[in-house]
Amino acid sequence: MYALGHPTAMTLHPIPLFAPIGLFLLFKNIKLKSKKTDLFNLWIFCLSINIVGFYWIPKTIQTFGGLSVFESIPIFLIFSLLVLPQSWIIYFAFLFFKKIKIFDRKKLYLTKTLLIVVCISLLEYYTPSQFPVQAGHPWLTWWWTLGFAPIFGLIFYNFINYYFAFSIVHLFKYEGSKKIIRLSPIIQSTFLFALAIVLSFSTIQERTLNSSDIKRSLNIKVAQANIGNFMKVDSELGSFSSVQEVFDRYKNLSLSSDPADLIIWPETAYPYPFNSDILEDSPKSLPVLLSEVLKQTNAQMLIGAYDHGKIDQSNNYFQTVYNSTMLLDPNDGFIDVYHKKKLIPFGETLPLGPITPLIKDYVPGVSFFSEGARDTTFKTAQDHLFITPICYEILDPFLIRKMLNISSKTKGHVDFLINLTNDSWYGLTAEPYQHLFLAKWRAVEFQKPIIRTTNSGITSVIDVDGRESKRLLPGEQKTLDLSLSLPKRNATIFQNLGILSFLSLALLLILLNYFIDYRVNPVFKRS
Repeated sequence: MYALGHPTAMTLHPIPLFAPIGLFLLFKNIKLKSKKTDLFNLWIFCLSINIVGFYWIPKTIQTFGGLSVFESIPIFLIFSLLVLPQSWIIYFAFLFFKKIKIFDRKKLYLTKTLLIVVCISLLEYYTPSQFPVQAGHPWLTWWWTLGFAPIFGLIFYNFINYYFAFSIVHLFKYEGSKKIIRLSPIIQSTFLFALAIVLSFSTIQERTLNSSDIKRSLNIKVAQANIGNFMKVDSELGSFSSVQEVFDRYKNLSLSSDPADLIIWPETAYPYPFNSDILEDSPKSLPVLLSEVLKQTNAQMLIGAYDHGKIDQSNNYFQTVYNSTMLLDPNDGFIDVYHKKKLIPFGETLPLGPITPLIKDYVPGVSFFSEGARDTTFKTAQDHLFITPICYEILDPFLIRKMLNISSKTKGHVDFLINLTNDSWYGLTAEPYQHLFLAKWRAVEFQKPIIRTTNSGITSVIDVDGRESKRLLPGEQKTLDLSLSLPKRNATIFQNLGILSFLSLALLLILLNYFIDYRVNPVFKRS
């Protein structure tokens, strides 16, 4: 039930109500009496989510890790322990709450219930995860429920699901109080959710494609070349036929159909590495292919590339290349570069500290990129500002908020985001849909449209209410031509305050519940 609240092989259109129902069933079966039984139930919960949602992992391990099915399946089962790391942390938090007797329901029932839910919401939100699936994500399916997203962010929707599920489980377990006390958490969560629906029509700003501010329009061409991974790797190794095929596809797509102000190629689209130090000294010394496209289109280009420059800015001492985005101009040549900061463990680096250099030669499937340190805000020829989180960076609200705030202080408010990625590693599975689904939250939280450019799909434009206006499906080889109207958008409350906005709401609710406990609950008054 919980898994079906997210995109899976069974349904690519999640049903948001399934998430709180799944949490209710989980809480109902966690008795806090037998740790073995509880941990087994929790593992079954995570294993079910893994099988339904992340079924594509074994095949990916076999294809790109060179492992057999007998090796990949055990790894897949072990990964079930990590797929929702917050669930294990939350369970041990429950054990701690029991130990300090916070479950003593004779006093401060409402206040304690709320404190528990706030704690587990924060634990989930701050637990590190490579693919951060959280309880509140499914509400994105119904854009008209997202009124609080620009104010409190995703954590509010995590909180609502936990508050409702936890309150239903404990509705009939508290004796000696008025029924209104036991129903109060359910009433509160329902009221807050209803308020979010009302506010969705005022807090979510004007849609990008419906804006009347034509003075800031921008024509964009996004190339989805659908380069298979084996051809991609072969071209990076220098194979002439593969390099030629990659060049031809991107060139033909870039020169096709309508003219554009900005042409975008996805993550690591250009197979040969650059050196941004050299390009800064000689901005027009670009490869022939890129020079031809710039000249024939008279458009700027944003490309995913490898960069050997500025290695001295990295904290790593043996990685010599960055996963990068570069902005190129038909008149000025090289403009600027961004280096990916958040690398994927076991895909782009090994999180093993000082022993990583010693074993890197034994794990050929890992790319070993250097960790970026640059804060880059790009500007189009039409003076639009944008940032370019790469791949899974878009799933990290802390990183995106930091990037936006740095830009606001140094350059001005960002007009839109471009997310370059390459999901072709996973084939025709649910992973591209899952990645896209989670990325949409950043558009709603920060009220910035996102142009998502991928090698093999899904390429799309995500509006500020989380809905898509256009998309290219996995496997398509074509361009996505966009004419966007981009009104000036100020920072959202969530961008300005971050987690402090949610903590302020939590404090108000705690004070309210304490007041209700004191004024209404006869058990508390007698004590």
